[in-house]
Amino acid sequence: MEKRAFVILATPFYLDKGSSVRARSNILALSKVFDEVVVFTYPVGNDFNAEKVKITRVKSLFYKRKAAGPSFGKVIIDMHLIFSAFTHLWKNKDRYSYVIGEDIEGGIIAKVLSGIFRKPYVYEMYNPFYNTLLPYPKWKIFLPIVKLIDKWLESSKCMSVEWDYELERVKNGKNICSVVYDAFPEDREDLDFILPEKYMCYSGNFKKYQGIEWFLNIYSQTESDYKVVLVGETSQEIKNIISELKLNEKIITPGSLSLQKTNTVIGNSCFCILPRIIDGPPGMKALHYFSQGKAVLATDLSCNKKMIIRNKTGYLCSTDTAGIINGLKIMQDTVFIKEMEDNIRKLGIGSQNLTDRNMLEFFTMVENNA
Repeated sequence: MEKRAFVILATPFYLDKGSSVRARSNILALSKVFDEVVVFTYPVGNDFNAEKVKITRVKSLFYKRKAAGPSFGKVIIDMHLIFSAFTHLWKNKDRYSYVIGEDIEGGIIAKVLSGIFRKPYVYEMYNPFYNTLLPYPKWKIFLPIVKLIDKWLESSKCMSVEWDYELERVKNGKNICSVVYDAFPEDREDLDFILPEKYMCYSGNFKKYQGIEWFLNIYSQTESDYKVVLVGETSQEIKNIISELKLNEKIITPGSLSLQKTNTVIGNSCFCILPRIIDGPPGMKALHYFSQGKAVLATDLSCNKKMIIRNKTGYLCSTDTAGIINGLKIMQDTVFIKEMEDNIRKLGIGSQNLTDRNMLEFFTMVENNA
């Protein structure tokens, strides 16, 4: 008998960033477990073609938003998604072995539908709803309700999580829970600019909490012969700091690049940096760096320590001037860098192969405990 999965993905798909990248790795891994994976998702996104995967987009004339974060427009498009998914399951409920919810909204919709149609439910959690909403001040009024939603979602019998620390938090002996690590596309594209011979790389946004301004101020006090390549939409403030510190010849700012070109920049670097200065939920940058086999210099905040194995996949330094200066010296040890890169390759962190293996092991557990 063929096994089919019905997946709710309440986010723009496919985009080369954020939750969309996570969803991509999970959907590809699901296609290794099931004979068919049917995904209902938003109208926004690039074409996504994969064997055994069928994408159905909710029709909408008004919804064009690609940015992350909560909005009333998302609430409306989620209602469209609920209606479309309900109609499809009403007509095809006997086709599917599981109803799977990706991330928060997908998890909510899929859990409701699985109850209505009495289908086994799996929640694939990316981050708790509470942590996701916390950075948005105008939505904080909803945090008490959000805590209850998290509790309801995390009461699911079967769920996968992205991080080991989340597994420790939600596993209670009654549920079937496992880690399915994220993966990044590993392919590269040629660049239309020349990279330095020796450089460190940062890829991402330049918001204050990322610590790039702080890092550049410290970097300017060193005599490092490693240049810095900053990939992303560089703010005017960052450009001004580079000019004020007279770092124009040492800092390269190519702007926003495609994921494949970013991979080329990361992959040819000596190491990558995560100089974050404000704690919070871990992002995906470390996994992106690891997917290209690169070690990381990072501040020792908990968000970084959750992702990086000290002296195995990266060097964690104190969040002060002395810590960064010492870290930059240590990361010039090519033998140490090589050892960390070997560890990253052996662990397979950030690779699709590891995600596929995790997903297969998870659903084997689910079916053995059915």
